[in-house]
Amino acid sequence: MSKSVTGPGPFRAVEMLRGIAALGLAFGLWFFVADEQGTEVLVSTPLELVNVPSGLEVVDQSVQEVDVRLRGASGQLRDAPLQGLRARLDLTGEAPGERTWFLGTEAVEAPSGVQVMRVDPSQVVLRLDRTLTSTVRVSPRVLGQPATGFEIHSVEIDPLELAVEGPESLLLDTAQITTEPISAQGLRETYGQRLQIELDPALRPSVRRVDVRLVIGEAREPRDLRLAVWLAPGVTEEPACQPSISEIAATVRIPESMLGQVNESNLFAVVSCAGLEAGIYEIVPQLLFPEAPDAAIGLVSFDPETVTTVVGSPEETTTPSWQPMDEVARPSSPGGGSSGDSSRLSRAASRRSALRFGRNTPGPVLPVGAPPSRASSAGPPPGELGLTALGAHATSPTGCPDGS
Repeated sequence: MSKSVTGPGPFRAVEMLRGIAALGLAFGLWFFVADEQGTEVLVSTPLELVNVPSGLEVVDQSVQEVDVRLRGASGQLRDAPLQGLRARLDLTGEAPGERTWFLGTEAVEAPSGVQVMRVDPSQVVLRLDRTLTSTVRVSPRVLGQPATGFEIHSVEIDPLELAVEGPESLLLDTAQITTEPISAQGLRETYGQRLQIELDPALRPSVRRVDVRLVIGEAREPRDLRLAVWLAPGVTEEPACQPSISEIAATVRIPESMLGQVNESNLFAVVSCAGLEAGIYEIVPQLLFPEAPDAAIGLVSFDPETVTTVVGSPEETTTPSWQPMDEVARPSSPGGGSSGDSSRLSRAASRRSALRFGRNTPGPVLPVGAPPSRASSAGPPPGELGLTALGAHATSPTGCPDGS
């Protein structure tokens, strides 16, 4: 006779299944709640400066990028456009100078449902400076030397000066703008090139390239001469033009083929008062060689650099005292021109009070007290100049004194 026995096996299996299901449900519920409470991520983002006051600009910034810790649902963090996230620093109403700003969570505008937990670093140092615009001269970098028997007569730059905008502290320290190098090595003729300028990236010039032309000509020799100061011709009823000296020391460079032709008797320093009202001015003389106005005679310097000149009658202004040439030391002229009849004539003329006046062709002038270095060296075309001597000497149609 057989017996059936009922054991606990099936019941236990059902209970185990129920336990596993409950555990899975609890884990899922925990995961869902944890996900809703938030997941944290770290995102790097640029620091953007907004509302910079007009007339100011940032010259130093200690931090360019910050790390932002975000919390939110994983789905939100995954789907949110975090690539476009920006940390912003508002500079409204700020003044020039250096200061430290603190970066809080409010500096970051996060997507909806995403919380900004922290910004690191939490502070940034900025320096603000005034924005200025100034005119700065261009100075090309010339390398090498022309071929034997030749030299650089001049360097032409177009434009010669540039308008540059930038922070005040940097712009005031910028005396000139250099260019990339241009080579003169072995040149026998004039050569030009368009060059890129070299400037601090914080400065903004009106143009980035300039045209540079190296004018090549015959080699020249320096000479120290004492030149007669002459007036350009004009209309006699205009205000009188009265230079305070009748001779001026000059260092010039004369082409080697003309060393025997140019001397103190035929090279002049011309003063022009064209367009000037009554007053006292410092005028930069111009060299003139009437026998060959286009000759490449270069000026190194005048001593003095400018000629004090009275425009108008003594009743209209105060006339500077005259300086007789007998009281002025004559510089040595090694290998230079003759100091014969022309010098004696000039010294005699300096002791005369009679002058010939008139309207003159334009020339560079400075009010008394202005630095000579600011005067332009550009004068009228030499071929258009005539001369009026300081003294009782008439002028010839060619601009030379009678009998020259």
